[in-house]
Amino acid sequence: MSGISLLCSLIGGARVIDGRGGAPIDNAPIVIRDGRIVAVGPSAGTPVPVGRRSLTMLAKPYVDDV
Repeated sequence: MSGISLLCSLIGGARVIDGRGGAPIDNAPIVIRDGRIVAVGPSAGTPVPVGRRSLTMLAKPYVDDV
């Protein structure tokens, strides 16, 4: 698949709820590439790709049950 650019999106400002009992993460970026979540975590430690589409959640909850 060389030469094919994968669609990359960023959901910013989400409140991520860890379905395994961890503490919630406020204002967390969620990076989605090719329809899959590839990164989620505290904003200070989660790399955010340049040239992505963005959506701001304004502290709306996202539940991670993986």
